[in-house]
Amino acid sequence: MKKLLFLWLIVFLASCIKEDATSYRAYLKNATSHSILVLPHKNGRVLPTDTIRLVPEQEIVIAEGSERGIKNHGGFHSKYLSIGSDDSVIVVFDAILSVSHYVNLPTATSAKYLKFESLRNILNGSSYDYTYKDINKHLREATYRYTFVDSDYQFAKQ
Repeated sequence: MKKLLFLWLIVFLASCIKEDATSYRAYLKNATSHSILVLPHKNGRVLPTDTIRLVPEQEIVIAEGSERGIKNHGGFHSKYLSIGSDDSVIVVFDAILSVSHYVNLPTATSAKYLKFESLRNILNGSSYDYTYKDINKHLREATYRYTFVDSDYQFAKQ
């Protein structure tokens, strides 16, 4: 009986298939000398829990998770930002200068804005620097990083 149980255990373990997965982490980085406030609009509202504050040279994690399968630039899900949704984001520099980031342009836009197609639009997944590392044949670690740079501040200031 023990031999039969041992044989069954070996067959069972040998038949287990490791499922492929891609883990991800997304960051926002402030590479400027200015304070930045990110105000994501979700369903027309900005929730205090979604507001992001970045001091100069600060980097924070805005998303962390995993998905089934090995993905190459598969995107990420963030509790803060609705990447690719119909919502918008307002980025405020030094509590004075603001730029709206739109997915769909509203009929009335703010004075300074970025269309979704812009590679500086925070809601456009292609705006993030993407890197990955294959840990083994079943696991990939992906990193997404959006970096605010001085030209973003200069655009808001124009």
